[in-house]
Amino acid sequence: MARKRRKGTPQKHWRFDQKQVENMEKAYYSIAEVAKMFDVEETQLRYWEKHTSLNPQRASGSGARLYDKDDLETVGQIKYLLQEKGLALSAVQAKLDAEGVHAELEIRGKLFEIRDKVEQLREMVQKQLGSN
Repeated sequence: MARKRRKGTPQKHWRFDQKQVENMEKAYYSIAEVAKMFDVEETQLRYWEKHTSLNPQRASGSGARLYDKDDLETVGQIKYLLQEKGLALSAVQAKLDAEGVHAELEIRGKLFEIRDKVEQLREMVQKQLGSN
């Protein structure tokens, strides 16, 4: 259950863009810090872990959850899809899975582009070396 805001209090900006995430000071955040950051309860984060791909690391020994930057992005996506888009949690997981596949395809496409560029550069170098 989300914490109640006072009337007239603006909602915290919880959806991080890539630059904000990269510039965060710490490598890992506790569940309490993440709950505060996103204005959700710790129990809600645990529930999301059970029913989505959110899977923070565990500290050795204590077993405390350690959320990294990727986890923060996932929490932001889950909250956005649940609260802003009104999706059910099962639909949220399907969307997260689809975005993961889409991102992988994008990366593969970029790799092929880079490979083609490298091959073109290699041919140019061979021509230059052959003409000298």
